[in-house]
Amino acid sequence: MTKDIRDDDKSIVEETLNNLIQWIHHFNFGDGHAPLFHMWEQEEVDDVQAKRDSLLVRAGARFTNNYFRRAYGLEEDDLMTEKAPDAPDKGHEEGDKGSDSGPEFSEGEEGFPDQDALDAALEELASEGMRDQAATIAKPILDLIQDAKDYTEVMERLAGIYTEMDATALQETLRRAMFVSELWGHANGED
Repeated sequence: MTKDIRDDDKSIVEETLNNLIQWIHHFNFGDGHAPLFHMWEQEEVDDVQAKRDSLLVRAGARFTNNYFRRAYGLEEDDLMTEKAPDAPDKGHEEGDKGSDSGPEFSEGEEGFPDQDALDAALEELASEGMRDQAATIAKPILDLIQDAKDYTEVMERLAGIYTEMDATALQETLRRAMFVSELWGHANGED
């Protein structure tokens, strides 16, 4: 009986979230294949949690032995006792390599190349050139506002100056920014 109720609740949640995901996907990306949300009961420790924990440790998180016992079903004597943070490591001599550097792992690579490329593209977009383009376009508008007597005069003069503006450089930069942001969204979304 409990399993039936749980399964019914699961299907309601899945259906609701999948509808929401489809709406968001359609609004942001138009037609296409939207990702699906699935719920399942995790009976054993799997690679998903192990990979997540590994990423969190690489990001600087520190888990207690109690967490590992609870999450992975380990016994008390499976893990070494935790050292106090100030306790010196007697296994390393003063000049020994790695005594102050923390743990080193052989798996994985340093950073994420795709993220580094996107960060470089975003950095390029946020460069001095972008500020110069914005200043070039904004200067006539700011001067117009300073010289105007009231709001009506600003609106009338703004309509006249708008047709004379050259915004091609800004349009190109915005096009590149939208392209990079769309790439970033697709790269960080999961199928």
